[in-house]
Amino acid sequence: MEKWLQAKKQHHYVWEYYLKQWAINGKVYWITPKGKIAHDSTKGMCRTQALYKINTLNSQDIQFIKAHIRPLSQNLQQVHLKRLTEFTKATEIINSYTRLEDSGHDFEKEKESLLFNLLENYYCGIESGARLAIDGLISDAPEILEVQQNLICLYAYIGHQITRTLGFKLRVFKALEEEVHPSQSTKQ
Repeated sequence: MEKWLQAKKQHHYVWEYYLKQWAINGKVYWITPKGKIAHDSTKGMCRTQALYKINTLNSQDIQFIKAHIRPLSQNLQQVHLKRLTEFTKATEIINSYTRLEDSGHDFEKEKESLLFNLLENYYCGIESGARLAIDGLISDAPEILEVQQNLICLYAYIGHQITRTLGFKLRVFKALEEEVHPSQSTKQ
């Protein structure tokens, strides 16, 4: 199977390269809540099945996202609208595959690849962009951050690292759900 058709289903929420900085012989050790010493390979740590799998967007989804983008500065609006365009194009492609399947073709691998890999690949790009800055800090060369692009890439990585965990994702979804369907309880 061609590499681009392989759906990445195990999604790290902490970059494996970053985890390797604490590894001893390829394993990271920690103390469990019960006080025992545990270890795992960096490949097996901090990952969740299908964490970044996306859903296709309908017109309501797009309007909801645009409403949240609208109050932002022009620059941030452009960044978010560009990202939204990527996701709407993915939706169009997936919908096209679905229509073509009705004529006897099977596009399950193509659809799965888009659904599982689009956001994962985006995060991989952010991680790759931060690698130079992280390597500089690891090797005790903080002057690497004097180059503005390196600093911006590091900030982007840190920002995305904070927001890409399952706990954060669930809290955001809960807050958005509450915004769309506020509870009927009144505060006094």
